[in-house]
Amino acid sequence: MVQLTRVDEPVDAYPLTFRVARALRSSPYLHGSSILFSAKSGVVTLRGTAVSYYQKQMAQEVLQKLADVDEIDNRIEVGIA
Repeated sequence: MVQLTRVDEPVDAYPLTFRVARALRSSPYLHGSSILFSAKSGVVTLRGTAVSYYQKQMAQEVLQKLADVDEIDNRIEVGIA
């Protein structure tokens, strides 16, 4: 399935869950990690496993730049993904 997006729409027009998923998926710092998330009313909860504390922190840093993210609950565990 191909998803088309309009170029003239502002990024903030997309739902928060879409923007969080895209940010996590496109980050070069998170390869090898297994991260799940939920997003509702500006609160993003991260769960899963990262291979290092650096990856855990980078998952949070990537999301802090997104509009409408008011709080990040980082419950990612560090270990083998």
